[in-house]
Amino acid sequence: MLTDAFEPDEAGYIRHWIQTRPYTKPYLGSETLEEKIRAEVIQEDPGAYPRRCPPSLGGPAPDGTTWHFHYPGQNTYVDLGTFHHTIRKVTLYASNLIVSNKVQEVPIRLWTANTIDLWQDQQHKSRYTRAKRKRVSASPTIVLTLKPGQNRLTVQLQELGVRDTPFLFALQLLDSSDGLKIAIPGHPAPTPRLAMAAHWLDTLTVTSASLEAPQPPPCPVSVTLDRPVQSKNRSWMTGDLQMSWHEEDIFSCQVELREADQRLSRLFEIPANLAMSNPGESLEAHQTRSLEEIATTLSDEPARSLFAVLARHALGTADNEADEAALQEGLDFVSGRLDCADFRLAALLRLYALDWGHVEQRNMIGMAAMMFRYWEDEDGNDAMAFNSENHSILFHGCQYIAGILFPEETFTASNRSGNEQRDLGRSRCLEWLNDRHAYGFTEYLSSTYSPLTAAALVNLIDFSDDKEIRTSATTLLDRLLRQLAEHTFDGVTTGPQGRVYRSVLYPHTSAAQGLLSFATGESVVESVDPWSVFVATLSTYTPPGDLSSVAERAISRTYHQANQCILLQKTPHYVISSVQIADDTPLKAGQPGYQEHLWHASLSRDCHIFANHPGTVSDTGISRPGYWNGNGILPSLVQRESTIFATYEIPPEHPVSFTHAHWPTDVFDESIEDEEGWVLGRQGNGFVGLWCSEATNLVSDVLVGRDLVAISRKVAWIARCADTEEISDLDAFRTSCLSLKPRYDPTRGDLFWDDRQIL
Repeated sequence: MLTDAFEPDEAGYIRHWIQTRPYTKPYLGSETLEEKIRAEVIQEDPGAYPRRCPPSLGGPAPDGTTWHFHYPGQNTYVDLGTFHHTIRKVTLYASNLIVSNKVQEVPIRLWTANTIDLWQDQQHKSRYTRAKRKRVSASPTIVLTLKPGQNRLTVQLQELGVRDTPFLFALQLLDSSDGLKIAIPGHPAPTPRLAMAAHWLDTLTVTSASLEAPQPPPCPVSVTLDRPVQSKNRSWMTGDLQMSWHEEDIFSCQVELREADQRLSRLFEIPANLAMSNPGESLEAHQTRSLEEIATTLSDEPARSLFAVLARHALGTADNEADEAALQEGLDFVSGRLDCADFRLAALLRLYALDWGHVEQRNMIGMAAMMFRYWEDEDGNDAMAFNSENHSILFHGCQYIAGILFPEETFTASNRSGNEQRDLGRSRCLEWLNDRHAYGFTEYLSSTYSPLTAAALVNLIDFSDDKEIRTSATTLLDRLLRQLAEHTFDGVTTGPQGRVYRSVLYPHTSAAQGLLSFATGESVVESVDPWSVFVATLSTYTPPGDLSSVAERAISRTYHQANQCILLQKTPHYVISSVQIADDTPLKAGQPGYQEHLWHASLSRDCHIFANHPGTVSDTGISRPGYWNGNGILPSLVQRESTIFATYEIPPEHPVSFTHAHWPTDVFDESIEDEEGWVLGRQGNGFVGLWCSEATNLVSDVLVGRDLVAISRKVAWIARCADTEEISDLDAFRTSCLSLKPRYDPTRGDLFWDDRQIL
């Protein structure tokens, strides 16, 4: 038997494999419905075992590259999901060796969001296709009969790549894994060296100024230290147990080992080193400097290049070469109808309406606009997303404005005239605007999407030929900015969100913070977001003049967005807010979530607390919902003044069996840990207490020292804020929290607080 080998983890997951890189093939058929395309490209018959390229580390792989080692870090999945702007078939192979000391039958199950085939020693054992689109589910139990010695497992993973596409699998042993080892196929046998290297990476710890290991590195190690201005590359000295640095602005570090001709890497983030500041200048000077920063963005950064053109146009500092490159990238994106092409088209139409460009450039923009597909009722086959809140108003607004700009031309995808596109776009814009006036935003307070919606509204304000639309869009944009300002505390906007990404960890860097910073200036933390350029480029829209006072005042408010009830409690020393969730609310307790951020508490601009049920098991995954952003399963949640109560019941078929909280231990002035289920902290004159019905453990995967994990499928969390105007000090706050005697009954799902049932 192997001694230096990999083993299944405590939950029975086999995590170490060799794999091919995902290889893709564009879909060239004529079908338009996603599930029918998927059925067309992923055949019912099992995939083919890679006999011509048998799995062996460093050997030739079916995709034309080589088989390479998968270092999983803390992830139980081989997780290689990504974003596809066009429709593509994606395929991956992976393989390893289970080494058994005897003949035995081993029950397993496969977890995936895709279609997976499993072979044992070239014999096809099982095919499983996920139950729901973009959701991980588990296969029925599969029994493997293992022989003594090596048993080769090989999987093929297949999926239709459309926009954000989970592409992942896990293999879990369902009984005790005693006597089983995991080896890596290859010659000479690479397992002992790779196992040693992976263990060394797994045991690294990080402080704000150093990396530390219990043993010297087993092989050459390089470290990339990321700084705001310039990254630094360092080598870890042979024999050392520590590598330190003196810079105070090292936010992340990438540690890379080279062993057996393979590269193993691990990323750490050090949030305590992430700087922030308020603009030290007038609002006008801050806006000009923000435009200058956007304008100097390199033209080889496609997502921002057209914004740079708009910024240069506003500043009167054209760069013909960069402008031409940016224009061509934008035109190619729009003409290819890649997902998010509506983002580029909104910028192109804005440039056209502002009389930017020479005749040839303007003609190219016009041709792209007339050939574009503006909605699902028009001809075309593409991966564009139409129906989210920001996408729909961007599409409708582009259709409307393009119709105004080119009234007599024929739009090829719909065979409509520009006037017809204008009328239909106007109708769709009015319907969207009226729905938001009546029900509020579905992507409320979104740190990512609020600026996109704002940009679409600015285009309508500036270029609509209809006073009703201009007035309606202005009123809604005022409301959007005021809501961001209301949820701003100590200069940073936070709060529950209709759609959220991982920037929730660093709200002062978010796109919404950039928009608010541009509109408000000195009263908020500085951030620059390129979508702000829509407000800046000769816009007729002026943000409300009271945003600073709104951001700074205390607020106690209940309001509704998309039929959801949001509570906000903001004092001079803390803010805590949430969306209410029960069995009869739009977000339903116990149902799968997506990208919702449910509650948020802050004691300062860098002290943020929230909890969620992750949608993926590791911070290295890209799934929606993610590890920190969104929820796999929604809790019951209620807020009473400055206290939030949440209970989770996670079904056994969900792959993530824990909840966790963002608990920034490194920023508290004082803290008390693990007393009768409580962790408590003080920063300045604000207090926060976090209680969990299960034991918690502070872990570090990517994020250093802030991940408070509770392993249980039935669990309750309570978050409570207070300040020195109510309670004298942290000890008194501790006494007050303990006196309220929280209690959770997991068999009934009942949560009690101060002898009263809350949930």
